[in-house]
Amino acid sequence: MSEHSKISMALITALRELDITQDQLARETGISQAGISKIITGKTRPSRITLQALCGALKEWSYHQTVLVLIGHLEDEILASSLLLSDIKLHPVRDKPPVRIDIEQNLDTIRTGALKSKETALLVGDLA
Repeated sequence: MSEHSKISMALITALRELDITQDQLARETGISQAGISKIITGKTRPSRITLQALCGALKEWSYHQTVLVLIGHLEDEILASSLLLSDIKLHPVRDKPPVRIDIEQNLDTIRTGALKSKETALLVGDLA
């Protein structure tokens, strides 16, 4: 994970703009201050449940900052998904559709990408 992911930058901006501390955010979300720090420093990406808690608490202070944090998360997920897709090894003849063996060899990567997309879509629906 990069040192400054999009969500970490959005969260840093939200805390600064709203003049709240990591401790205050931790109390409001039920996430430990250390957990929030790991997201801010880019050591971890938040799970859907953690992101829901963050956005739920931030929404009480500023809907605008909540949206920016969510956009940061989405940008990180898009980047992660594209990296997953680059891991997929297709049949050497690229102008043909993937054959069964291509799909079977890359099933875990495909499943991971689909799961992330579903989680992100659910979160957007929850916050709308």
